[in-house]
Amino acid sequence: MTDDHDFDFEPLPGLPAPLPEGERMVWRGSPDPWRLAVRACRLPLVGAYFIALAGWQLYSAIGAGASLAEISSTLSFTATLAALSLALLAALGWVIGKNAIYTVTTRRVIFRHGVAMPMAINVPFSKIDGAEHRAYASGTDDISLVLTAGARVPYLLLWPHARPGRYWPSQPMLRAVPDGARVARLISDALAAANAEEIAKASSSSNATEAITSTPSAPIRNQPSVRPQHEGMIPANTVPAS
Repeated sequence: MTDDHDFDFEPLPGLPAPLPEGERMVWRGSPDPWRLAVRACRLPLVGAYFIALAGWQLYSAIGAGASLAEISSTLSFTATLAALSLALLAALGWVIGKNAIYTVTTRRVIFRHGVAMPMAINVPFSKIDGAEHRAYASGTDDISLVLTAGARVPYLLLWPHARPGRYWPSQPMLRAVPDGARVARLISDALAAANAEEIAKASSSSNATEAITSTPSAPIRNQPSVRPQHEGMIPANTVPAS
């Protein structure tokens, strides 16, 4: 579900609306723009492709007996095309990373991203089955969230903040996070605390039910109906996992 919202008036950077009562922020940060560009836009792979293309052109030109001027012209065109392609992809990835904000609260993980049309993707802890952490030598890490069975977030809405190769179901991923090991521990602790809270609530509800069933029934009059409170979903411009 999405709602219109002007992200120029965020109550806090990365949040389209104030957090509900009882929910607090655990961590907020952004990916390293350059590292995100390198990984998400596959810059090494694109560079390798153009190197292989240049090598094949050189081999073919020599085999065909082309002149040095013809070979130089062909390779110059390929090198120019490669430089422009890598520069555009790097700029795109850098802008995407610069505008992304990850927020971890006591109840959810929120991905705020987008350049022309910012959006917030809300992944409640109740939809997260676990998390996987991958460290890189650059000092920035990737943290992917494994969703529960039946939970879905469209891959195209997540990209590039999604685990590569996992399209259906997709896996939301905090990419190129500095000090990722600490962030992974914070997410793990927040998930554990939320699970413990849910177990405690379920146990209290079960005990209360047993106490009521073991007590002689009596007529109840004027009992107000109580509707269960929503889990604090952020209502504005938010795409929940469903």
